[in-house]
Amino acid sequence: MRFGRLRIGAGFALMFSAFYFFDRSGAFAALVFACAAHEAGHIAAIRFLGGRITEAELSLCGACIRHSLEGKGKKDAAVAAAGPAVNILCAALFAGSSDLPALFSAASLLLGCFNLLPAHPLDGWRILKCFLKSEKASAVLSLITAGLTAALGAVLFVRSGSVSLLLSGCMLALRQSVMYNNKTD
Repeated sequence: MRFGRLRIGAGFALMFSAFYFFDRSGAFAALVFACAAHEAGHIAAIRFLGGRITEAELSLCGACIRHSLEGKGKKDAAVAAAGPAVNILCAALFAGSSDLPALFSAASLLLGCFNLLPAHPLDGWRILKCFLKSEKASAVLSLITAGLTAALGAVLFVRSGSVSLLLSGCMLALRQSVMYNNKTD
């Protein structure tokens, strides 16, 4: 589905619907607000640095904002860092709250920290890519990070039954292996 420069994938619509209908804890609402704050951070940085948004996409993997500052070194890194920075700020502002604000604080902290991992397409990878000149080194580091995330997710799944980090890590690892194989061919 396309609305101007916004593209919404079927996977996003399915995931959004499933979370909406099956979440009874309020965590989904907190996560939606944390994601909105994260993307608002990117948008504010793009505008502040004189860039423009060329396209936005909501997919099964999350949100992606394409902008005119991509590949522009420190400006691109600042845009990438703005989303996690807003999440960490929100987590600090709402820490110690109760109910939905506490869930928002936790979701913001987790989302901000997860997005700082140096694995494609996360913000940490975009920041690192601005300073690391070797595409191959960036791809290898991204693959290692994704593999470690999947391994940690497997440990958490065995210990607590939580599948979120395992699925996220596996999705990142699959994406990295495809990218790495394309770069080495």
